[in-house]
Amino acid sequence: MDAIHPGGLGSTFGGNPVSCAAALGALSEVESRDLVGRAADIGEIFKARLEDLGEQVPAVGDVRIIGEWLRSSS
Repeated sequence: MDAIHPGGLGSTFGGNPVSCAAALGALSEVESRDLVGRAADIGEIFKARLEDLGEQVPAVGDVRIIGEWLRSSS
């Protein structure tokens, strides 16, 4: 099958209007509340505290946070 026939269903949730509306609503909330920025701020707080702890615990070699390389490369 090269293409879905007219009126056919491509996947369980493909193109479902309710699913699309829910996804758009979720993305709108993430954007309007700046959740990505807030997560980055919280990550920096955690990193600073874990670095302090790492200086006291010799077994800790390095402290990194998720996405750190993304911010440094942009």
